[in-house]
Amino acid sequence: MGKYEFFEGQELTHLWWDGTELMNSEVKSGQNGVVSIKVSMEAGQMSGVPWAVVFHKDGRCTKHNLALVSGVELAIKG
Repeated sequence: MGKYEFFEGQELTHLWWDGTELMNSEVKSGQNGVVSIKVSMEAGQMSGVPWAVVFHKDGRCTKHNLALVSGVELAIKG
């Protein structure tokens, strides 16, 4: 993974790690799908570490440390 600079609230469309991919707004067979992926900066001990907060269609919310992913794709706002 190259060096990226992330900002609070920044939107991502794809995350890749360990051969797994999460895609914004796509529903795959047998999966709940992802509604959105946004960058969150943690406070306290994890201060300054960017996390991808993944909002799932079933209401779950998961977090993935962006230092550990192998790639990302930013949402382009036009």
